[in-house]
Amino acid sequence: MILAARERSLDLYHMLSANDAFERDDISIQYRMHEAKFIQARNQLVNMSLAAEEQKLLDEQTELTQTTVSIQKEIIDLINDDQIEQANRLLITTALPYKNRIIIDVLHKLSIFQQISATKITLQNKKNIHKTNIIILIVGILALSISMSIAINVAHRALKSEKKLHIKKNLAEVTLQSIGDAVITTNKNGIIKDMNIIAENLTGWHKQTALYLKLSHIFTIECEDKLCTIPNPLEEAINKNKIISPSKDTTLRRKDGKKYAIEYTAAPISDSNEVIHGGIIVFRDVTAMRTMARQLSYQASHDELTGLLNRREFEFLLEQAIGHAHREHKSHILCYMDLDQFKIINDTCGHIAGDELLKQIATRLKGQLRDSDVIARLGGDEFGVLLKGCSGHL
Repeated sequence: MILAARERSLDLYHMLSANDAFERDDISIQYRMHEAKFIQARNQLVNMSLAAEEQKLLDEQTELTQTTVSIQKEIIDLINDDQIEQANRLLITTALPYKNRIIIDVLHKLSIFQQISATKITLQNKKNIHKTNIIILIVGILALSISMSIAINVAHRALKSEKKLHIKKNLAEVTLQSIGDAVITTNKNGIIKDMNIIAENLTGWHKQTALYLKLSHIFTIECEDKLCTIPNPLEEAINKNKIISPSKDTTLRRKDGKKYAIEYTAAPISDSNEVIHGGIIVFRDVTAMRTMARQLSYQASHDELTGLLNRREFEFLLEQAIGHAHREHKSHILCYMDLDQFKIINDTCGHIAGDELLKQIATRLKGQLRDSDVIARLGGDEFGVLLKGCSGHL
């Protein structure tokens, strides 16, 4: 379901970048295929026996998905009508946040809940086997004849429990290896007990080498803007006995130095008596998705030809400056520039020459301004400049 949801978002981005209607039709077909895969995966999950908390998460996912599908269809309609800027804005401000809520807040938590439940079952079965062994020892001391009969019965039950434990352990191992996200489990001291192949690929550490190392030794993360450090999230989850998710964009530094943008969730693992025995961290590579979001955001606020801000973004910043001037009693200067007789250049030299002139003018103007000033292309040959913190006397 997670992979299908991501693929649908990428399909929308590719449709925005498509050059002609035939290419958009091909991508639209891919979008419907990924939508069908998402529905098929969800129906399989519905047919399984779910706990009350899992069912609640699934119901929440259904409600969010209905809203997201409606928004995505609206985006497709805008793209088909060649309203690319409106489609860009709707994808950034609405569709992507809803998709992230489905993956991070719902499907991701559902995956964590299933991992924790499987681990709790394993811990409880181990505890039962330990109790069984104690019973065998006590009965053997009291009476050999009686203990033989009881031991046979208990041994049979223990063997049966061990078989069940083995089956559940294999099932948990298969689930761990087949899940689409990277998963690492540790004991309560942060020592690595297990990791799947996705975690090996993202961290650059082989499982056999990483076992019995501290998680912080192979899982090194930092803020994407490098302005803050991030403590080990799994240690925090175990110490506070709660699920931890990132509050800022995070990057993972791989063993070979390569960096990935990631999202993660760390949670403690406890038994039925709420005794913490370890922790689990689930993370995934979102580099492509985060890059796509930045590109869409840039395209929505900048002029494609000159790289300057566009009219919509300039008006937004101008409104902020006006409000700041009223509140702080500051002065700003607004300049409007219109190139005189620019049409003659296009008519005599061609539009390519006209575009080159606009780019050179934009570069020259930008080079004369301070970093705090704002410059934008408002129209064909119109430019706007906002000089912040300046009085009316130049």
